[in-house]
Amino acid sequence: MITLIGETKKLKDKGVYFLRTTGNKPVNTNAGSDDQVLFGEISEHTIHSLNTIINAIFKPMVGSLSIDDWGSCEDEQKKEF
Repeated sequence: MITLIGETKKLKDKGVYFLRTTGNKPVNTNAGSDDQVLFGEISEHTIHSLNTIINAIFKPMVGSLSIDDWGSCEDEQKKEF
């Protein structure tokens, strides 16, 4: 069972996360850094920061793309993105 801080408890400082990308396969513990386990750090302000980045940087950037910038991307995918 996965417990997510924020659903029942508020994160008060910093937290870390680990994400296994191997599915049901065991992680190779003999390799140093092979992208089988991703990890990072979050703070109590992570969601606010992510919202700011999306609305101030990515949304205007994607909104200013021309038709040629999308290449062979289908219209349905453009709308979804």
